[in-house]
Parts: sequence; C-alpha cells; structure tokens
Amino acid sequence: MNGDTPLHHAVREGHREIALRLLNAPGIQPDRQNCEGKTALFDIEAILDEDAEDFVVSLNEGVASSLKLQLVLKFACICKELKQRNYKDGYLQAIKLRLLRQLPRIIAGESVDDVLDINGTTALHNACALGHSTLVKMLLLKSASVYAQTAQGATVEQCIGNDTENEIAQLIYQIKCVEQGDEKDNE
Repeated sequence: MNGDTPLHHAVREGHREIALRLLNAPGIQPDRQNCEGKTALFDIEAILDEDAEDFVVSLNEGVASSLKLQLVLKFACICKELKQRNYKDGYLQAIKLRLLRQLPRIIAGESVDDVLDINGTTALHNACALGHSTLVKMLLLKSASVYAQTAQGATVEQCIGNDTENEIAQLIYQIKCVEQGDEKDNE
C-alpha cells in the first residue's frame, strides 16, 4: 500500500472529471502526500488538456483561489508545453529535459533552490537558459534565489539566454534592487 488517496488515483489514471469532483469536494487536501512523499498534484499534468484554463475555471472558488494550486496547475501546464516543444539546439534540448525532471519535484513541494540537476543547476538557471520568462516568474514566486550559483559558480544572470533575455535580466535586476533596498532599510 503506497498511501495514495482517491485523488492520487484519479490524477495518475487520467480521470479528469473524477479528479475535478474530488478537488471540489469539501475537506479535500490536494497537498496530502502518499508514502513516496508525492502529492496528488505531482502528476496533475496527466489530466490537463490543451486548455488548462478551463480546468481551473471548473474548480470551485475556494479551491481555485488557492495560490498554491494555481501555481501547481501553471507549472503542470509548462511541463506539458515543454514536453511538446522540440529544440533544434542539442544544448537547449538537454536543458529542457533537466527541467522536466526538476519541475515535478517542485510541484510536489520541494524547495525550488534544493532541486538541483546533475550539474548542480537550479530550475531557475535552466529556465533562464531556455529564456522561458513565464517559468522564471513562477519560480521567483516560489522563492527561487536570484543569487543561486551552479556547481561551477555560474550566476543566474550568466545563464540567461534566448530572445527574452532582456525581460528576464530586467526582472532579476529589479528583484536584486528590491532585496538590497530591504537590507539597507533594516540596517
């Protein structure tokens, strides 16, 4: 017995309507972990179709207003999008695959900065390298550190690539300015 809840089973088996009913049921705990430490939301992308927004709209107001659930659903949508995206550049394809191994762990509740890939790189570094500004913003909402360094010492800024680099670089810069301002205010 692995401690799965009915929601775990519904999500894993791809039963969208059952999962939706369970998520709307009073007292549901979508964060409840099974014996493997996985929440039902770990596999949530299995029940999302092309229009995940419809799924979110179908949730009752109390469940849908949960910021955590909204973030999980958005992460799951990004996972689904990344799986479908093919990068011609082998380096970017490798980064995509690393991110696809990292994101489910973040969805399951692990700290963003503790989920490192085989190169000692955070999901934020990898999202920056792909130039995925939406994912960068979401990781920052989950408290990803803009000061994180890879095992080789590369900063988040040094990993920024692709055609959205200005937007991501500005966002990282703004966060650092705000954080440094907070530190000065506390002195």
